[in-house]
Formats: sequence, structure tokens, C-alpha cells
Amino acid sequence: MPISFVVQVYAIFPWVDRNGYVGGALDFLHLGGFADWLFANFGLGSPNIVAPALIYIWLPFMILPLFTALLRIDPVLIEAAQDLGAGKWKTFWHVTFPLSYNGALTGGILVFITAFGSFVEPKILAGKNGLLVGNYIQDSFLQFGYLPIGAAAAVVVLVPTIVLLYVYIFYAQGAAEQLGRKSRVAAFARAVWTRLERLGRPAKTPVPDPKVADGMDSQTSGGTGVSSTLVAMGRILERMWDAVAAKYGSKILGAFTVLILAAYYVPLGQVVIFSFNHDNNIINWSSFSTRWYFPERSAFEVRALFADTDMMNALRDSIIIGISVTGISLLIGIPAALSIVRYRFGTKPFLNLMLYAGLVMPSIILGVSLLVFVRFLNDAYLWPYLGQTWDYGYASIIVGHVTFCIPIVIVVLIVSLREFDRSIEEAAMNLGADEITTFLRVTLPNIWPGIVSAALLSFTFSFSEVVVTLFLKGGGVNTLPVVFWATLSKHIPTPELNAASTLILGLSILFIIIANRAQSGGTLYRF
Repeated sequence: MPISFVVQVYAIFPWVDRNGYVGGALDFLHLGGFADWLFANFGLGSPNIVAPALIYIWLPFMILPLFTALLRIDPVLIEAAQDLGAGKWKTFWHVTFPLSYNGALTGGILVFITAFGSFVEPKILAGKNGLLVGNYIQDSFLQFGYLPIGAAAAVVVLVPTIVLLYVYIFYAQGAAEQLGRKSRVAAFARAVWTRLERLGRPAKTPVPDPKVADGMDSQTSGGTGVSSTLVAMGRILERMWDAVAAKYGSKILGAFTVLILAAYYVPLGQVVIFSFNHDNNIINWSSFSTRWYFPERSAFEVRALFADTDMMNALRDSIIIGISVTGISLLIGIPAALSIVRYRFGTKPFLNLMLYAGLVMPSIILGVSLLVFVRFLNDAYLWPYLGQTWDYGYASIIVGHVTFCIPIVIVVLIVSLREFDRSIEEAAMNLGADEITTFLRVTLPNIWPGIVSAALLSFTFSFSEVVVTLFLKGGGVNTLPVVFWATLSKHIPTPELNAASTLILGLSILFIIIANRAQSGGTLYRF
């Protein structure tokens, strides 16, 4: 779900703070000393909190590719392996895992790239103690004279991204297009595993002559005995695993799934609940109130979301930018998707590479690149020749958001166009319709659910974007997530931020529901 990661960071605040839910529970159990040690080393303000927070935020990027890969596995293959005598353990490692390898590889690359360029999460959660290379890049571009150093650090992030992007294209795209390409990495891993298995097996030796056996070194027989013991223990553990999996496997997987979903959605639900808390507290509940959404006349005035001028101006700017980005992305994305699906041209592989680059490029690199590009245009061309400069504001933010929204639009529309039966177009043209009429009256209505989904996803990602906007904003233009981040960086959580988070969550969920409804092909989305 494309929920702004700033909201996700804010959602875990009460869980990683010493005075939050976990700390309070440990104090209740008389484990205050353990709680002090835990939060001093892994709580808010410590560098060790960064890795768990990034896992929480980017976990869906690993789950979704794996889920897609597992759905493609034919259950007949698993049944065949079990019919041939393989237990649960061997079936998983020799059938399920190799067939889901591309999903694991894709998820690993996406998670690594997005986490590698993170800088908002460390700055909010760890302060100055857990900064990453993304924080160094941002600070370099904000200080006078440090631009070359920041650019060099950006290259350090960009090079691994390009390398991993090539791996992603080579393996994931091949699997998506069902080319039957055999993974060299998977083959290498299987070869290493087979070699290790052989090392653990006792060698088959002929029965020794009694005279020779008397003179054998005791270490040789001892080594064989150790290998045999390890193999026997491995088989015992494998049988225990198979027995547990056969009896409790579904229950264990179900409990694990519920635990993961609860860990992901309970903090978000807590944010929504405490947006209606009467007191200025995001941990202890007092009574129901809407004072953080709408102003109330009372002796103690509070900042209400819809009465906060900064928040409302940012919401207006977010909507204007989102609508503009969506329209421009569709105007560019629809012809591009048609070209990729229906035509062959020499630069098509390069275009595909750029498409995937836009999907996986770290936001910090994209924001820095666009910032440098705008400065370059101003210094080299616009000011010397026209006496004008491209000021940061609406235009720069829209261009930045369009850059990463176009690949999203193209990918969604490529799926719709590949599922579209072109014989309908041929029938329309045989009946006298020209190309434009066929596109407007036949093609467009049939891919309309894909267009709606692409538009909603484009608007949602633009509305939730923070990093690119931070580099390109100016002229008093701010978006709601950026104002949210500026308030959150002061480490003063209030229910008003809960209300703003609820608004962002509500819009994201609404757009996702509409997108799923559009994908089902309902008549509401057809001409």
C-alpha cells in the first residue's frame, strides 16, 4: 500500500519510546531494568533503531514479489515431490524455494535500494547517532561549498543501484516474460549446497583388510564417525521438521501471518484512534473528541488540523500538484505504453532499462539529480541567455513527481494492453473506423480500468512523496507530508499529527479501493 513512510515512522513512535506501550508493559511486569537497557540500545534516539524501522517500513516490498512468485507455482509440482517421497523440508528447499527465487531476488533488490538511500527515517528516529549516507548527501547539498562532495556521495549510492538494476532486469524481467532463463546464481547456490552435502556424507570405502585395519590411524575412523553423526542428526531434525509441519504447519503459518499483519497495521490503527483523543497525548486515552480535526471553543485552544493554516495550505498544494502530476503522467505514459507493447524499435531495450530505473531509483538520488539539473539550467542557459531563472516551486516539484510517476503509469498500462484482445480493434477498422476513432471508441474503453488505476496510483504516490519534494520545494510551496515531516522532526508528537496521518491514510486507502474496483472491470469505469 503506498502509504507515506513519514506516517509509518510516526506510527511507531509510541512503540519505540521508553515511556510508550512496550516500556509501560515491561514496567508493569517489574522489568524496568531490562526496559532501560532495551530502549537505551534499541529505542528512540539510538542508532540500532534504524534497521528495525527500515524493516518495518519496507517489508511489503519483499512480501509482494514473493507473494506473486508463490502464486505462480503449480501445486502439482509440490504434490509430485511429496508423492516421490520428499518431506516438507526437502519439498520446500528443492521445489518451492527454487521456483520462488526470482521473487526473493526482486524483493531483496527493491528493499536494499530503498533502504540504502534512506535519510528521513534515521534523522527522525536516531537523530545524529544513526545517520546514513543519505543524510550525508542531504547535509552536503544544504551547505555552501559542499555540492561536489554531496555529488560524489550520491555516485556512491547510484553505482550499486545501477548494478542491482541490471541484475533485476536480467532475472526478474526474464521471469516475467516467461523466457525460461535459468538463473546462474540459483544454479551456483545449488551446486555449492550439493558440494556441502557431499562433504557431510561418509565416503564409501571398501572393507579394509584386517592386517591393514590394525595399523589404521584412529583419527580416520573418528572423522568418519563424526560425519556419520552429523548426517544422522540432520536426518533426525528433518524428520522432526516434517512431523511438526504436517501436524501444525498451517496453524504456525497462520499465526505468523497474523503476527506480521498486526505488527504492520496495529501502529497505523493506533494513530487513527488517538487522533480522536481529547488530551494532548498519543499514548494514554482520556475521552473521545474531534478537537484535533475541528477547532473547539474552550479555555485551552489547540491546533486543529482543518484550522491550521500551514496544514491547509500544504493540503491544497498537495492536491494541485497531485492532479497536475497525474494528468501529465497519463499524457506521457499512455503513448509510451502503446509503443512498448505494440512496436519494435532499436531503443526499446534502453527504454525498458529507463522504465525500471525510474521504479527502483532511490528518492534521494532522484531529488539530488533534479536539483543539480535545475541549477545547471539556470547557470548555463536560462540566466545567461534569457535573463530568467527557473525558480523552485510548483513547476520543479511537478517535474520531479512526474519523473517517478511515469514509470508507474507505464507499468500498469502495459499490463492492461497485454491483456487486451487486439482482434476487437481489427474488427472495428474492418468496419470502416480509422485509427483515431478505433483508439477512442475501442482501445480506450477497454483499457479504462488500467488508466483509472494508473491515475489513482500516480496521485497517491505524488501526494505521499517527501524526499523529492524536500529538494525541489520553494516559493512558499509545501506539501502536506513535508509539513508533517517538518513538525515531526521537532520530536513533539501531538494528536494533530495523528489527525494529519489519518487524513493521509484515508486518502491512500480510498484510492486503493477505487483502483481495485477499477481492476475488477466494473461498469462504473467503462464508457
